[in-house]
Amino acid sequence: MRRTSGISLMLLIFLSLCLIIFSLLSVSGAVADQTLSRQAADRTTEYYAAVTSANELLSRIDGCLAAYLREAADGAAADAGDAPTTQENADTADAGATSTTQENADAAGAGDAPATQENADTADAGATSTTQENADAAGAGDAPTTQENADAAGAGAESTTQKNANTADAGAESAYLRLCSRISGDIPEASWEDGRITFSVDISEDQILLAELEVSWPVTDETALYQIRTWKVVNTAEWTADNSMNLFRLGDSDSG
Repeated sequence: MRRTSGISLMLLIFLSLCLIIFSLLSVSGAVADQTLSRQAADRTTEYYAAVTSANELLSRIDGCLAAYLREAADGAAADAGDAPTTQENADTADAGATSTTQENADAAGAGDAPATQENADTADAGATSTTQENADAAGAGDAPTTQENADAAGAGAESTTQKNANTADAGAESAYLRLCSRISGDIPEASWEDGRITFSVDISEDQILLAELEVSWPVTDETALYQIRTWKVVNTAEWTADNSMNLFRLGDSDSG
């Protein structure tokens, strides 16, 4: 019987153990990566589910703010109901002044015509020329005065109308912000404090999505009803790091 040293067998066993160890390490790494990927996917799904809920809540807030804006504008228009009357009075005054000026001009022209004809029949061409010059001078003198009065009346009416518009806007803005303070009653998830609307949506047991909106009066139709000042994830539970390490203690092994 041939005798061998067994080196080849030992080498085969060593290579087999190496393959087994590397295989176990690969499986362990793959399981850890799978667990991490699953947790990240779950966290991403939870976050975007919370974002969807927050956007739905924003849509409800948009509807409430638009309703408050219409109500405030209607109230301001009702309070400033005398502003159109001022404009109508200004228009009536201008129309009356124009009509009076026209009537005076017609009356003057009608009164001068017979006299001019009689003077033409009884006087010479020099008297007719003098009458015409006087009539032209009178008309030229009245025209600037009438125009100045019309300009002054128009400027006064415009100034009064602008003041009424500014007063109406200030009243509407105050009424709008006052109406916004009841947002908590219309949307229980939202709260109102110092001109800001705050709400939160749960992401998980220990995290929430916090949003804070600053409400402002829309100057134009393109102006937004609010500005988003805060949109962030907040941890609601205290996190404690686990820095412990399981070490082998020789005393415990000897006692066992």
